[in-house]
Amino acid sequence: MKTRFTLASASSATALALLLTPVAIAEDGVPTPEGATTGATNSDEDGAAGGNTTPAPQEGAEDEGAEQDSEKDATPAAPQVRDVELTISCKATPSKVAGVQHVGPEKAAFQLTAPGEVKTGEVFSLDLDLDPVAMDLPLPAGTFDSASRLKLDFALPAGVSFVGADIDESGANIKGLSAFTVNEQGYPDPTGRILRFASADNQTIGNSPNSSKSAEGGVTYKAGQNKLDLRFPKVSAKFRATSPGEKAFGVRTAGKAGQYGQDENFLTLLGKVSAPVLGTVWAPVQCAPLSDKAGPVDASAASLLTVNALPGDGEDALKYSSVDVQITGPNTGTVKERGTYRVELTPNEGEAKDVNGVLTFTDNGRAVMNGEKLLQVPVVRGVAEADLSWLQSGTHTLEARFHPQRDDLSLVLGTGSIDVEVAAAPGETDEQDKGKKPNGSSSSSEGSSTKGFFGGIKEIFEKIFGFFAEFFRSIFTF
Repeated sequence: MKTRFTLASASSATALALLLTPVAIAEDGVPTPEGATTGATNSDEDGAAGGNTTPAPQEGAEDEGAEQDSEKDATPAAPQVRDVELTISCKATPSKVAGVQHVGPEKAAFQLTAPGEVKTGEVFSLDLDLDPVAMDLPLPAGTFDSASRLKLDFALPAGVSFVGADIDESGANIKGLSAFTVNEQGYPDPTGRILRFASADNQTIGNSPNSSKSAEGGVTYKAGQNKLDLRFPKVSAKFRATSPGEKAFGVRTAGKAGQYGQDENFLTLLGKVSAPVLGTVWAPVQCAPLSDKAGPVDASAASLLTVNALPGDGEDALKYSSVDVQITGPNTGTVKERGTYRVELTPNEGEAKDVNGVLTFTDNGRAVMNGEKLLQVPVVRGVAEADLSWLQSGTHTLEARFHPQRDDLSLVLGTGSIDVEVAAAPGETDEQDKGKKPNGSSSSSEGSSTKGFFGGIKEIFEKIFGFFAEFFRSIFTF
C-alpha cells in the first residue's frame, strides 16, 4: 500500500505545522482496509495542524451518544475501594526576594474507587472527588491573590482508552476544568498516553504550547483575601478496556515527570501574591511523587489502583502483543523534493501478514493532521508506504505509531522514527513561524460522580498553600 502526500510547515521546527496533499493512493492492487484514510488534505487555517486535539463535541450530539454508550456498556460489578499513601515533594520558585523553595516530603492519603474487573470493550468509570480545602493564610502584609494554571497529569495504562469525562461544577468555585489526552511534549493528542486535567486551552506553567510562569490563566482560584476556600468540581473519568490484562492507574512519572522540579511533574500550578513594597510575586510550583529532591519515585505512584480486564465475549484476540516498526527512506532532502518512506512492521508473535491496521504520525512531537482529523495511513500485511515532500527546511523527526484497531487509536503496539535533515531549495525562503498555537479542546461534559478518585490531592494543596503562608510571611517581615 502506497500513500503519496506532501508535508508543509508554516512554523519553525519546534512549533511545526503540517499541510498534507494526496497525489496517489492504493497502488499494487492491494485493497484499502475499510474505514482507513489513504490521503490527506489541508491543515487548519493558521497552519498549526500539529498538536492536534480531539474535536470538541457538537452540542446535543456526541456527548449524548457517549452517555448512551456508557449506559449500555458500563460494568455493574461491585467497586473496589483502596487506600494508599503517596510521598510528595514540591519545588516553588518565587520571582522575587528568595531563591528556590522546597516543600515536603509530605504524605498524601488517597482513597480510590473503581470496579475490580471489567470485560474488554466495556466502559468503566474512575471518579475524582477532591474534598474542599479551607485554611487561613495570615500574612502581616500583602494579599494572596490567586492560584492558577492548575494541571494534574495521570498515566494511561496500555490497553485502555480515554472515552470522556463528566464534570460537575455546581458546588465548585474552581471552574473551567477539562480532561483530554496529551503527548510527552504536553500537546493535545488523541493518541497520547497522558490524561491531563487542566483548562480546555491547556494553560499551564510549562509542558504545554500555552504556558507562562508570570501571568494568570487556565483553571484559576481567585482569593483576594488571606483565606483559602477551595471547592473543586467533581469529575467522573470514563475509560474503555481495549485488551485483556491488569490495568494499573497512577500519576505521571515517566521521563522528566519523575524528576524533582520539572514542568512535566504530575501536579503544577502558579501562585500569585501582592505585597506593598515588592509588588507582584509569582511562584510556580512543581510537585512529584518523590521522598526528597534526589529520591526515587514512590513505588505506589504508578499503581494507585488496578483494574483487571477480562476477555470480552467472542473477542477476536490479536496473535501478537507488540510490533517492531522500521521506517526506511532518505534522511536528507531539499524543500519540495519528494522521497519515498516505507514502513515495515514485524510482530513479536506470528507473521507480518497478520499485521493490519493503521499508522498515525507525529513530526517533532506534533500530530500530523488530515484536515481537522488525524491522518491515518493503512497498514496491509505489515507494510505501508508514503511519498513525502517536505516544504520547510530544518530537522524533522517523523514518528509512526501502529494501531491494530482503527476505531481505537489509544492502543499503540509499536512506534518507529526517522530523522530527516531538509535543506531550503535554492533561491527560496522558508515560511516563518507565525507564533500560532494549536487549538485545544476536551472531551468533557457536565455530570455527576460518586466516591473520590485521587482524593488525597486535598492534602497536597493544603501543604502547598501552607508553604505560601510561611514563605510570604517571612519575606514580608525580612
